[in-house]
Amino acid sequence: MIKTLVVTSFNRPKLIRDCLDSCLNLENLDQYKIVMVHQRGNSEVEKVIAEYSKIFSTLVSTEPSGRITDAYITNNRILGLYVGFEFWKSDFVVSIEEDVIIAPDSLKFIEYAYEKYSNDRNFRGVNLGSRLTSFDIEPNSYSLLRFGMHGPASMITKMTWNKINPSRVMKNASIIFDAQVEFALKTGFMVTPNASRYIDQGLEGSHTGNNSDDSYFQELRRSFVGNLGVVHSYFLKNRKPVWRRDCIIYNSKDNYKFNIKSKLYWLLLKFPLIISMLNRRVS
Repeated sequence: MIKTLVVTSFNRPKLIRDCLDSCLNLENLDQYKIVMVHQRGNSEVEKVIAEYSKIFSTLVSTEPSGRITDAYITNNRILGLYVGFEFWKSDFVVSIEEDVIIAPDSLKFIEYAYEKYSNDRNFRGVNLGSRLTSFDIEPNSYSLLRFGMHGPASMITKMTWNKINPSRVMKNASIIFDAQVEFALKTGFMVTPNASRYIDQGLEGSHTGNNSDDSYFQELRRSFVGNLGVVHSYFLKNRKPVWRRDCIIYNSKDNYKFNIKSKLYWLLLKFPLIISMLNRRVS
């Protein structure tokens, strides 16, 4: 089995250093191809990338591509996934952003989920975040959820990659990647830990920063498995998610409805007004 970890970097040197340091603590990292997608323009970031260059299987440096920041993110995300799936021929690709600190057992959790569910045609991948903060969370439990992609840290399978139609996503790069693939992912389920496997330290974009009182950041930190102890065995225990109202526990009986919604999404995307509405939704 071929496995790839993609890290995307923009212009925040301290955050990419913290992210790469946490990656070096990942169990089973030596079994992965490591792809670094680095957007040029910040000399301090380039110095950090050079320091860690020996761990990268592929280093891709890009110029900003697109008219807005969302397009930069989408294009670089797609590029990293393309290298993982098409160049390295991976069975699955894990993607993390530079503002993430990732838990040491994250890859082992992903491998467990892939081994258990890869023969299920409704398995789309793994999200690594959780906002469940109650004190009775078992750190080794997980849920099957119908939701889109956690942009900061997630995995998709080769089957999912083929399903989302990357060339079509690139044509609409002004709509952030997570929003474009959401409807395809919701036709099945994402395996999601009940205790978060990442902390988001984002300081720009749609998030307001780790020093704010924003519930997203605070809940991720309180849920982080690093505060509960690393585990190595996992079991299914569906918990009502705390993310968005449209994040729900997976029920296969509803698949037909979400397949229809996915098809409608791509039809509606042809109209500029729909594109504008989607941009406002994820901003």
